[in-house]
Amino acid sequence: MILLHLPERELQVRFRQVSRFVLIVFLLSAIGSGIEVLSFTLPNAQRDRIKHVSSIDNLVFNSFLKNNRTRACDLIEASTGIQVWRQTMLRGRLPIREDFDSPWPSEPLFSALSNTIVSLQLPRFVRMHQNIVDAVLIAIFRIVIDFQEKQQIIFAEDDSYSQYARATEIHNQQDIGESSTDEDIGRTIVDKLDRVAEDLSTEFFDKFETIIVGVNSLDRLFGPDHNLLHFDEDSVDFGLEDGIWQHSGWEVFPSLQRELQSMKELRDMVKDLGRRPTADKSQGRLQKFVPRKLDSEGSMGARFDLYSRTSVSGLTLSSNLAQMLPSEAVMLRGSPTFRRLFMAKRIESKLLSYQLSDWVDMLSVPIENPKYLSRLPSGLGGPIIVCLDTSWSMSGRREALSKAVVLACVSAAHKQGRDCQVVAFSNERGVMDAGKISADSIGVTYLLDFLSNSFGGGTDVTGALKCAISSLWSNMSTADLLLVTDGEIPDPPVSKDIMEDLDRLKVRTGMEIHGLLVGNRHSKPLSKLCTHIHDFLINYETSNLVSRPLSSSTKSDFSLPASKLGRRGNYLSIFSSRLGSYGWQSIKNRGLKFPPSRVLCAKGNYEDENEIIGVKDETRDDYNTEVQHATETLRRSVIEIKEKNTWQNSALDDEKKTKESCWRYQSELKAAIERIGENLVERGGEARLLLLALLAEEHILFLGPPGTAKSELGRRLSDLCGGFFFQRLLTRFTTPEEIFGPLSLSALENDEYKRCTTGYLPTSSIAFLDEIFKANSAILNTLLTILNERQFDNGMGERDVCPIRCVVGASNELPESDELEALYDRFLLRKEVLPVSNEGVLQLLGMLNPGVSSCRAEIDDSNENCEVPFTDALDHVIKAINTAADGVTLREDTCVLIRDLRTFMKEELDVDVSDRRLTKAAHLLKVSAASHGRIFVDRIDCMLLQHLVWRLPEQHDAVREWLLDNITPCTSMDGSSSDAIQFRLILDSLRQEAIEAVRKTGGDVTGAGGARAAEVALIKALHNEVSTLSDTLKQRSDLLARHLELLNQSVDHLWLDQDESISIQQLLLPKARLVFYELNKVLDDSIALKLALSTNSGAPSDNVRLSVLELLQTDDEPEINFTEAELSIGMKAAKVKYDKATFRKWKKARKQAEKD
Repeated sequence: MILLHLPERELQVRFRQVSRFVLIVFLLSAIGSGIEVLSFTLPNAQRDRIKHVSSIDNLVFNSFLKNNRTRACDLIEASTGIQVWRQTMLRGRLPIREDFDSPWPSEPLFSALSNTIVSLQLPRFVRMHQNIVDAVLIAIFRIVIDFQEKQQIIFAEDDSYSQYARATEIHNQQDIGESSTDEDIGRTIVDKLDRVAEDLSTEFFDKFETIIVGVNSLDRLFGPDHNLLHFDEDSVDFGLEDGIWQHSGWEVFPSLQRELQSMKELRDMVKDLGRRPTADKSQGRLQKFVPRKLDSEGSMGARFDLYSRTSVSGLTLSSNLAQMLPSEAVMLRGSPTFRRLFMAKRIESKLLSYQLSDWVDMLSVPIENPKYLSRLPSGLGGPIIVCLDTSWSMSGRREALSKAVVLACVSAAHKQGRDCQVVAFSNERGVMDAGKISADSIGVTYLLDFLSNSFGGGTDVTGALKCAISSLWSNMSTADLLLVTDGEIPDPPVSKDIMEDLDRLKVRTGMEIHGLLVGNRHSKPLSKLCTHIHDFLINYETSNLVSRPLSSSTKSDFSLPASKLGRRGNYLSIFSSRLGSYGWQSIKNRGLKFPPSRVLCAKGNYEDENEIIGVKDETRDDYNTEVQHATETLRRSVIEIKEKNTWQNSALDDEKKTKESCWRYQSELKAAIERIGENLVERGGEARLLLLALLAEEHILFLGPPGTAKSELGRRLSDLCGGFFFQRLLTRFTTPEEIFGPLSLSALENDEYKRCTTGYLPTSSIAFLDEIFKANSAILNTLLTILNERQFDNGMGERDVCPIRCVVGASNELPESDELEALYDRFLLRKEVLPVSNEGVLQLLGMLNPGVSSCRAEIDDSNENCEVPFTDALDHVIKAINTAADGVTLREDTCVLIRDLRTFMKEELDVDVSDRRLTKAAHLLKVSAASHGRIFVDRIDCMLLQHLVWRLPEQHDAVREWLLDNITPCTSMDGSSSDAIQFRLILDSLRQEAIEAVRKTGGDVTGAGGARAAEVALIKALHNEVSTLSDTLKQRSDLLARHLELLNQSVDHLWLDQDESISIQQLLLPKARLVFYELNKVLDDSIALKLALSTNSGAPSDNVRLSVLELLQTDDEPEINFTEAELSIGMKAAKVKYDKATFRKWKKARKQAEKD
């Protein structure tokens, strides 16, 4: 028995040294050993003083204190479960049962909560914002506590826990079909627990739905690293429930986001603001600027100085004797052959020389009235001062555009680490200086307050310019000024003194004034003030960029501009880029007809509730029975047709069994991946990409700090391949001899310029080049040739073929010049290698030989497990897979996805994906498909593109998120809606035309009943269009079915890390299933319409054909809720107001209302 009491002073000491969780484990161990803990004294005041313990531990601790009947095993299981949830959520996936010894929480809460979290896409959210994982886990833990409390209440009712346990035991022993009273009670308890789990999961969903939407909006505006989630140490909710999106001015942000997405000119203009010529942080970029001249009163700017070369930046090739290396001068003291070689190298400018810095920052000013522009080194854009006109003439649509400009400037400033100052003005005294707006919660809140204000007053730029001039002369000397106005300002715009101040700033600091006109194309006063005038906003002045919802009577999820509601040819132009890519050709030639406002009286059309036109009253019941029977027969025929043509999962197995299939290498490839990643923690993804690069004959780059096993990975790949492994650490002063081998002296005696390449890069199989971006220009060109063409120019016009399979590059920095960008582009695969996580450290330290491969020759030469895992020679495997890859088809929908990704990289991330990279990426995707025995590149293979297209490591997450949004087939460009909506509109239009045509022919579709030839021809044309639509839907349905099966098998994908594959499966399967259901519903309706317009088996007879078509249309239409006022209007008024389909629904609704 333990009576435990810790005084306040001892608590303060002990809890600084030992985690509270350790104390809990101690107490639980005591309980588990049968020792009773009578009391655990901890005053509330003392609890509040312990701030360094995590909130999760607080909850576990408080749970123990509140309920001393809680079993030790339950708390230990909860603590272990929380850690599993944390680890998996940080990796972007949910925990699966294999992650636990026993799943936590228990069923049915585990399944209900998992489904809710998947529907919220919460694992993606946590992976992007890992600092909120505690808030998510706290919410989960609270739900578990609530569930356990309600579970105990349920079990306590009439001693139902024992009955539930007895029911479970009986159910396990009885044969199927038998039952008992206890088992019935147990089922009742299960139902109650299911409802409790669903209710708690719904509460969780409601809590986090708004949070996720709000944070996603911030991500789109400021990037995923915005750091706008404030964390209050005194609140366990981490500021999520009272986030910035709860601000009253937040509602303007979504609309402004849509504005910004359409303004490419605005993004380009903001990117160039504040750009100055500078040698510091120029990253080797040269841009055109006004030439500069020395001036002691000017500002610092880049100049080319021939007389002040004091910085040695590396090695290069030149003919300058003053800069050549001493090793080159030695040749002058050698034999005549060496002297002739020296002279030849000098003539050809190939003397190895020091590369000196030519550009320096000096006090200078731009030349007045230059005749040309010079290419000078340029850094990133500098500070921005935005002067925003808030006068009355800027209200309305102009107000939204001007706010979008402010938002773009703040967003760009945050993403690029620049300062942004906002000055609002109306007249000379009506000036509000917001100062530098930071992209933190305080700054964005202030921005929200500003954007929520209305505009008014007159227009005078004097006060705003005085405020801007003060900032330019003080702490923002490198800023540019952006004046956003409608141009309706006085002429002259400012006084002579202010104009002179602005001119001096332009000369001294290079400041530029950009005028952005809103609502006008010209402004003479503004042109006198500004150096640049932009008028592109006039294109957005009257455009309706925000979709407006349809009226309540239609209840459609898809909105269409009024200008498009003419003919279907116009409507189809919206989707031509999507539908055309799938071979849709014939439908676009017909127009889109919408039903007329009045109902035509024809056979089969219900004029009112009590009459069927053309059918006698006494035969009405028989007629309705015949229509119902024909409709049921039609639907059965649709099911039979689909079953005969449904895509089967066995198609994938058939592809694997072909003679050319490389599926037979699966086990060997898995063994090779395990060999590379043996005893390495959290390097499974790197091991997979290494082997993929080897098979695709491409090169891979690892970016990361030292000591993260980059060179070890390269060495293990070499051990797998055999052959010579070349490894070098490059510096700015690495000479060609260190990489390509020394000159052959014997060859020089024969007047041949050759290198001894044995044991150097040109003769290696696998190479590891560390600090690859420190390569200097003396070795760069030759290195590029080896990487790209696998050839080495060894003199005498000969090129030696290099046996190199793969070059593994490593660096902890990115390229800083244009010539290094070419080297960067040669590495198709790019992976950021990070230190192991906190959880991984425990695994790493617990290993006997961490990071040591058991297959190293120096460790164990007799280890039988160290044989090369390939039964065939590696060359044969590589050749077989690449040969199979040549036969893999890259379907058009996949090509469209890659094209859209390239557009996204250019427009959103400012990354140009070269044609060479796209071509090589396509080949790598084919290799991925071929290695799995498939004949098509499937969309799941495209997840590898997240390692191929980014330029900066921080862009990887943005690429991955884009792929997750767009990887599902048959969805819109942004992945937010299904293509089924588009097809549904087209099908409804075709069906309406068919009903009109069949009404005119009285159900005759062949002309045998006397219908006019023109009407029969129209029905045949409609039948052909519906057939084309059905075929297209069938293709997409098969594509989705294949995609679903591959998602189910994603955990077996060779080139996706296990966490990645599980995450993809959890996130994309629900979405794909929903799209598949929606698309197949449209497919069923298209097949039904196609069959109804034919005379095939299962088609309705002529006398009921029209009624069957109308019945099918009624079944597919959504329900409409009519108001009391709408139901009170007369029959004739309703006929005029509504189309036929809506009119039928109105009649039914009115009849039901009369009954009620």
